[in-house]
Amino acid sequence: MDFIKNIKKIGLFILVVAFMTVGLGAKEASALCIAPIFDPIPPSLTDVVINDATLTKEGTLSASVIVQEGYDQYVEVIFTGKDGKEAGRAKVDAIVNVKMVKQTVVGRDGKEYTVSMKTGIINISAKNLPLALVDFIATKDNYIVTLETRNYVPSTTKTAIQVVASDTSCGNSTLTSTTQTIALATAVFPGKVNVNQDGTITISVQMQPAYANAKIYLIVWDNNGNEVKRIAIDLKNPKISSSDLALPSGSYTIFIELTSGNDTIKSAPVTWSIPVGSTGQTPTNTVDTGNGTFPGGVEVTSSGTIRIIIQAKSNDYTTKYYLVVIDSNGKEIKRVTVNPRSPKVTLNSGSFPPSSYTLQLEMVNGSTKVRSNPVTWVIPQPTLSIPSGDTFPGTIIVNPDATYTITVTTTSINKSYVYYVVVLDANENEVKRIKFDPSKPITKTLDDLNLQTGGYNIVIEVVDPKTGGKATSKPKFITYNGTQDIIVTVDEQLQKFDQTPVNVDGRTMVPLRAIFEALGAKVEWDGATQTITATKDDTKITLAINSNEAWVNGKMVMLDVPAKLINENTMVPIRFVSEALGANVEWDNNSHSVIITNKE
Repeated sequence: MDFIKNIKKIGLFILVVAFMTVGLGAKEASALCIAPIFDPIPPSLTDVVINDATLTKEGTLSASVIVQEGYDQYVEVIFTGKDGKEAGRAKVDAIVNVKMVKQTVVGRDGKEYTVSMKTGIINISAKNLPLALVDFIATKDNYIVTLETRNYVPSTTKTAIQVVASDTSCGNSTLTSTTQTIALATAVFPGKVNVNQDGTITISVQMQPAYANAKIYLIVWDNNGNEVKRIAIDLKNPKISSSDLALPSGSYTIFIELTSGNDTIKSAPVTWSIPVGSTGQTPTNTVDTGNGTFPGGVEVTSSGTIRIIIQAKSNDYTTKYYLVVIDSNGKEIKRVTVNPRSPKVTLNSGSFPPSSYTLQLEMVNGSTKVRSNPVTWVIPQPTLSIPSGDTFPGTIIVNPDATYTITVTTTSINKSYVYYVVVLDANENEVKRIKFDPSKPITKTLDDLNLQTGGYNIVIEVVDPKTGGKATSKPKFITYNGTQDIIVTVDEQLQKFDQTPVNVDGRTMVPLRAIFEALGAKVEWDGATQTITATKDDTKITLAINSNEAWVNGKMVMLDVPAKLINENTMVPIRFVSEALGANVEWDNNSHSVIITNKE
């Protein structure tokens, strides 16, 4: 019976509340809301940072927050100007990296209560900020920010200048943090650029593993902030003069830009001036061969250094440049690919027998070839009794197990001479030097050299420390692959493709356009017929996608597997490159490398 009486009392209480709600209205009824036992805890906002370190990405505003559980139903960051007026709002979609912590508070009844708090990070993309990111970076000091949290979702929202409308339902409340300033975070550039007293520019970069495949450029801005020059930097010879830049006199801002994947960071800028009266240009060494005028030249300085000048168009990516070495009989004995945006090549004189050589730059665009004026390069007779080149008394053998063996074959070893294994990159810059005992063969693994992926030449070098004289063996070309992909070198230069080579039915397929263009061919694509046409000199090649047949100057050539279109790249078996353009093609199973050598 007592139970039934209690039920009746509860029902009567509900009816009384309902009557009061109807009779008094919603405003008076809200007074019946039961007050919380303790006041809600305002949110905390710290470490507010605009991050634009990755300039190729959108950029974000991030911050650390602490929010009472339940008050993350609707979270906004409010931007206020120095005049105290609200400049805009940005909605927070989520709190990430959340951890729950407990906080003790004293309730209105004097008792202690434990409250759950969320700690985490908020990230707001640049497109959701009330100002463009670049404007925020420039004017960030003009704003302060606060964090506003709610335990409900407001019925009216507008995240521009207007304040979000607030609901007045029972128990709804809005909490606000203290104000914070905005910081700017940029990635730390691993190097710097200096202007020397002689006017040259020296670049230093301490490369990190994350930037192993990064591209590095020297950027020059004029007084108006316009980019007037962009030069790829060779870290083996990171020194640039005004003549390298070919700029008129004036004041410029220079800095280094490092790009790796989607990340781009820049060094601190410095000011650089070219004196009035100096053009900053070196006279070009041009020659008209009937096919055109060569935009540059090659010269040999008094110290024996070979200097290359190329004034290529900035948007010309199809023209190929080579440094050609010709012996006294008029025979081409060396051809080195030259990057026109960083035209620095070091020829190892020890790799050539003492003689007089002719150097020329060659420009190739399709079937058109133009050469610069020839210059003479003299390699003096070494003071050592040991000859260089083919007759050097030593061998370098690369073994099937990815080791290399060095053997000195001379029977009389001068104990005062020092012997080295020297590793040169594709531009003949020294990357490794290892001293060894010539009295017995040495065998080392290629991994011991700690090389980056690419093509290298290994030579044996003998040095007389007393006179400085030296002799060098004939180089042995190797490839090293630190990736899981198949790599390709063309004339000892590592190629980078949009589509990496793949294995199809036991055949290695390579991207036709990229390799043909690297070999000096012009490539055209007919999307309607799914046909590709390549021309080089007097050779014309056509083939269709998914066909085993290719045509070289009207003669059919059968492919091992059909040409395939992979990620919009025409892929063909590597043997076809040799058959089509007469290039030498080798497969290195140790490094999973395709080695292509132009027969020209």
